[in-house]
Amino acid sequence: MSPLFSDNSGGGKRSSGSPPPPPPGTASSFLDEDPEQAPRPVARKPTGLRFDADLDLTELDERDRPGPTWTGKGRELSKSSMSFRSRKMCYPGRRILAAVHLIDDVPVPLFGKVLVCDYDGDGLYRVELELQRAPERPEIGAWVTARSRN
Repeated sequence: MSPLFSDNSGGGKRSSGSPPPPPPGTASSFLDEDPEQAPRPVARKPTGLRFDADLDLTELDERDRPGPTWTGKGRELSKSSMSFRSRKMCYPGRRILAAVHLIDDVPVPLFGKVLVCDYDGDGLYRVELELQRAPERPEIGAWVTARSRN
């Protein structure tokens, strides 16, 4: 009877002209450390200043129109980012407009794109925004003006 997958009629015996197969290598694991690679430095996010302020928040749609308004509480503020806590979860990539209520009667608008939204406990989410220039639209100005405390 001939072998199933071979054209060799030698019955599966190795011919003397072919070299033997190489020996198996040492077993490695993904847990083994590669001594050639240096550990990567951990990227450290710049921290902002403590920022306790009441916020009115809205998400802008694709036409730069404000949607429903909800409230939040500011946590950190830097030149390029802001973080706040809110009951509403915000998806990364969405654009958020915030009316910051400080001492003045007219709120200060801040606009940014959501980078991270993580559950922070007590039914609140911690949202980090990358601050950007707000679109110059009459709907945005009207929304900020409507948030002023008279």
